[in-house]
Formats: sequence, C-alpha cells, structure tokens
Amino acid sequence: MVQIKNTKTLQIRSFITKEDGSYQFQGLSPDVDYELKADYQGASSGTKVLSAFDSRRIAIMNLKLGKK
Repeated sequence: MVQIKNTKTLQIRSFITKEDGSYQFQGLSPDVDYELKADYQGASSGTKVLSAFDSRRIAIMNLKLGKK
C-alpha cells in the first residue's frame, strides 16, 4: 500500500498497488507538497517528498521497502 499525505491539509490517501508494485495518484494540487511512503507486510519505505516546486506533469517516485 502507498500513502500520500497533503502537507497543507494533512489529509492522507491510500492506494493498494498493482501486482507489479506500481501505483498512481491523480488530481494532486500543483501548489502543495506531498509526502509518500509505502508499507507491505510489516516493511516500510522511507518517506519521499513530492515538492510543489517540481514542475513535472507526471512525477515518478520509486519507493523501496526496507527490511522488517
């Protein structure tokens, strides 16, 4: 599961990844920073930030799970 947190409103959305681990969030505000992290069977990734200063229309964020 991947979680994305809006750092302005603190709202958290969760997404169950596809079998290959891919995920997608749509409708994100371009003027807000977001924090992303992944969790799977007790393992977690570090948190990554998608910055409002990142001008890409499609941002690819690879999240690597650490050991339990």
